[in-house]
Amino acid sequence: MLEFRLGRRAPSRRRRTYYRGLERMCPHRWDLDIEHRFRGLDGKYHPVLARGVPVRDDRGEIVCWAGINLDIRRVKEAEEELWRRAEELRVANEELTRFNEAMVGRELRMIELKQEINALCAQLGQPPRYGPEADEQAGPKQ
Repeated sequence: MLEFRLGRRAPSRRRRTYYRGLERMCPHRWDLDIEHRFRGLDGKYHPVLARGVPVRDDRGEIVCWAGINLDIRRVKEAEEELWRRAEELRVANEELTRFNEAMVGRELRMIELKQEINALCAQLGQPPRYGPEADEQAGPKQ
């Protein structure tokens, strides 16, 4: 569980700064739903999803905010893994596309060569070695 110093434990100056920041982030004073980083007791910064609503007095002025800061580290790690995997798949797909283009090009060249061989056979008065549908990749005629 991630622990933060805020609320009653935090110095009042820090609380005031935090709440002023909330008001700046929510100038229209609507519900709060933002992602930000927060430094935990471990001294490291952690991704946090802050969700909250303003608590108002009788005049409609914000007295405080009620909400929660959710540690979304695991969600962010999963997102990063998905982005990394998507990049790996993109690279693999590019390699497969290049390979496919090379193979298709090779097959098209084979068809051209079979047609050239048949044309040369016709010039020499010999029967074609490959069937009329050279693009069907039929083997040499016996």
